[in-house]
Amino acid sequence: MPRFVFLALVLLFCHSAKAQTITATFDHQPVEAVIQALEDEFGLVFNYTNDILADQYITAACRKLPVEEALELLFAETDIAYELVSGKFVVLQGKEPIVIPTYRLCGRITDDQGEGLAFANLFLPATQGGGSTEADGSFDLYVRGEPQDLVEISYLGYETRQRTVQQLEACPTISLPLAAFSIQAVVI
Repeated sequence: MPRFVFLALVLLFCHSAKAQTITATFDHQPVEAVIQALEDEFGLVFNYTNDILADQYITAACRKLPVEEALELLFAETDIAYELVSGKFVVLQGKEPIVIPTYRLCGRITDDQGEGLAFANLFLPATQGGGSTEADGSFDLYVRGEPQDLVEISYLGYETRQRTVQQLEACPTISLPLAAFSIQAVVI
């Protein structure tokens, strides 16, 4: 007897004037069992190698979804990519890993007089990464992102500056001017 049990499996073949829809519920079912059910009930044809199915399970429910949307939902939590061809033929393959490049940022942060600003902040909002300068204002750090991503450079009491990752790869010296403050008079 197979180790898995379908807790809830409802498959309905719905013909409409526009497109075939899929209604199905799977609770931690092996991908191979889900594929078999889709082939049997909806006439879909899957092409894949067995190695991409190993140790992958599907827990999802779709109600009257077009085939493309149902497949997107069913394979969303797996390492399997698919391509729907001619509305019936589905090619499965392993998803390509998303690679975010790493860049070396270096340089020096100074005040108007050229003195290094110790522990100034460098922050990349796009990736939530960053770092801070050394005691002499220098920095040398590695971040993930894209060349056009902005880096916010800040220091308490000084104006914040922005540079791109690409600009900071050239190890520049960046001067931060003092921030303008206005103080209200205190009347006693």
